[in-house]
Amino acid sequence: MSGGDYYNHWDYYNPRDSNRGERGTGRGQQAYRTFGQGTPSYQGQHGGNSYGAPPPASQGRTHRDPRVGDGPPMDKPNPESEPHQFGPPPEGYTDQSDLPEGVGKRLCGNCFQPGHDSNACWAACATCGNRSHIGRHCPQRWLSWDFYNTKLRHLPRAYETNVKIRPSPSEAGALLAAGHTWASKAGDVHKLRESRKRSAVQAELPVDSGRQGKTPAAELDVIHNEYASKLEEGNAADKAQLKVQEEKIKAQDEELTAKDNTIAALEAVIKAQDDVIRTQDDRIKSLGDRNKAQSDRITELEEKLFSLKSAFGLD
Repeated sequence: MSGGDYYNHWDYYNPRDSNRGERGTGRGQQAYRTFGQGTPSYQGQHGGNSYGAPPPASQGRTHRDPRVGDGPPMDKPNPESEPHQFGPPPEGYTDQSDLPEGVGKRLCGNCFQPGHDSNACWAACATCGNRSHIGRHCPQRWLSWDFYNTKLRHLPRAYETNVKIRPSPSEAGALLAAGHTWASKAGDVHKLRESRKRSAVQAELPVDSGRQGKTPAAELDVIHNEYASKLEEGNAADKAQLKVQEEKIKAQDEELTAKDNTIAALEAVIKAQDDVIRTQDDRIKSLGDRNKAQSDRITELEEKLFSLKSAFGLD
């Protein structure tokens, strides 16, 4: 199946295609039945649940995953000969700097959820909200070649001409030199993210903070004072929490000390009892030795008495 046929293959049974009805026509109708039949939990052309799971093998899946697509990967475009491949997508696109941090590492590159990657995801696209390009890349994202190659580990296919590549700084320079002013939108991703973070923080500051009409230096002083105040409040809360924890630790230490003292007292009682038992054992042994000596003396006297009776003829 060629790259173009692959697009047609998916378009034939796309249930969202209003020109072909709810379930499509021709091969699409059969494909819809193949992927959608069975349990009610799988719906549409390839179903899926809240975790992005594919339909089970009993519903027509074969050894060739239809999400992966056909054809070779796209060749890395040249900014001089293929500037159109770098141009940003239509208005409303999502820039690489707008993606959640962790996409391609701990977050899926398709649905932006943890626990799996885009190669095993059947969920709707987090950018455009549909499943019409599962296994391919969303044309409403403006991502760099390096991001596709190292983060998502899935380069666009050669037939995905609607996927635009976000130029690197050197590529953006070449495009600007050639007169493509739109390349200026491809700023440094990290700087853009930091700028948005700062804007978000400033947006959270009170409107009546007294910054209106002030010079940048005075505004920075106001912001610094606000941050210092918040930091001091946070430090006071941390100190209070630390004091509570120290009191808990002190109470536990006192409890352990009391237990140690109880154990020591019990050990002293046991030792005293051991000493008493040892003394009694010694006394019992002494009495035993004395009893044996008396028995021996009695035996000796009886033998002498018997001898005397025998000598005098007394019975």
